[in-house]
Amino acid sequence: GGQELSQIPHDGLTIRDWFAGMVLNGRMSNPKHTHTTKLIEGKAKAFADANAKRAYEIADAMMAERLK
Repeated sequence: GGQELSQIPHDGLTIRDWFAGMVLNGRMSNPKHTHTTKLIEGKAKAFADANAKRAYEIADAMMAERLK
């Protein structure tokens, strides 16, 4: 297992924020996504917004799964 969230410095982040950040980190570590940013130069905000939205959608699914 990993560290408990309470053991990780988080400065007010919720567990939902933590999950979304981990999802976003994974997505941005994928060469497919970093290559895509070069292809859509000039659309960086739309790319960032779409990835942030997806990260929170996945985080919400993770939160729901925790309650089962």
